[in-house]
Amino acid sequence: MSLIQPFRGLRPAPGLAGDVAAPPYDVLSSAEARARATGKPLNFLHISKAEIDLPVDTDPHSSPRGQRAGIPSPTSRPTACATWSG
Repeated sequence: MSLIQPFRGLRPAPGLAGDVAAPPYDVLSSAEARARATGKPLNFLHISKAEIDLPVDTDPHSSPRGQRAGIPSPTSRPTACATWSG
């Protein structure tokens, strides 16, 4: 049985809404997203199109920098993750 529950959303402070707001990730090319997010460190494009923060000549489909650096590292055994909502 499916259970749908309401949850509290996160909204930017009214004065920051214009700096945070971004169009859907698939509407802009990486170059367009990079141009829109320049000078706006809070812009959601830094999350939804994270490749804009990589050097321009980086292949976004190559091995992630974090994995090459050992971040994240795999656990030594299978683990479970639980979430809690209060």
